[in-house]
Parts: sequence; C-alpha cells; structure tokens
Amino acid sequence: EELGMQHAPTFVDIGLAPIGYVVYIALSMLFTTIMSVFTWFNANEAQDVGFSYYLTGSNRIIAMIALVFIAPIAEEIIMRGWLYGKLRSRLPLPLAIVLTSILFGFLHGQWNVGVGVFALSLVLCSLREITGTIWSGILLHILSNGIAFYLLYIGGV
Repeated sequence: EELGMQHAPTFVDIGLAPIGYVVYIALSMLFTTIMSVFTWFNANEAQDVGFSYYLTGSNRIIAMIALVFIAPIAEEIIMRGWLYGKLRSRLPLPLAIVLTSILFGFLHGQWNVGVGVFALSLVLCSLREITGTIWSGILLHILSNGIAFYLLYIGGV
C-alpha cells in the first residue's frame, strides 16, 4: 500500500491522466517563464536522453519502449511510490510533495528539464494523493513522455 499499487488502474486513473497533463503543461510554462528572468537559464536547451535524434527502425522501437514505458513506470514506482510514500508518512503533505519534486527535477540534470519535471512531479504527487495510487501518475508520465518522444523522434519538432 505504501507504494501506491494496491489495486489495478481504474477509469478514474485513466481520466485523471489527460487532465493532469493539461495542469502540468500550464505549471511548466509558468515556472519556465519565471525562471527565464535569470540569464543563466536556457529554456531551449536540448535534453540529452541517451539516444541519438536520428533513430530508425528497431532502434526507434527500443528507444520508445525505454523512454515511453520503462522509464515512467520505474520512475513512478521509485519517486511517487517509494520516496513519496515514505516522506508522506513522516512529513506534512506540502513538504513531501515539494521535496519529492525538487529531487525529481534535480535528477534530470538540466535546469530547463528540471523545471519542467518539477512541475510534472507536483501534479504526479497530487494525483497520488487524490487517488491513493500511482496508476494515474504512471499513465500521465507515459502520456507526457510519449508526446515528447513523438515530437523529438517522429514529428521532427
């Protein structure tokens, strides 16, 4: 139960994921705008995800599986399951959410990416708190990474 995986995903989890995506994008834009006042912050810096931007064939499929499915599931189990579960049982709600989100942003290694995933983590922790599970967070994280993967590797943006 502490990991937030006590039952299978529900229709509520499925419905909350796209709503969470909209909230995440709005927060991310707000935080990026605020951070843009600092000269050292480069909002347009490309994220290094460990794969070339010129993937083809089976390499693209492997990258998609790794970035769109494996990474979000693993990150949600660790960050919003284990870490947030531990912090939430010991700290006040806002502090548990903010500490989890700061660490999640920091672990992504770049300021511009960190700001965006900090915003994502705020939403993911909130979904965990609302539903009591990490399922809607996993679905939102997969949705977010899937859209980013499409834009980076397929849509050519």
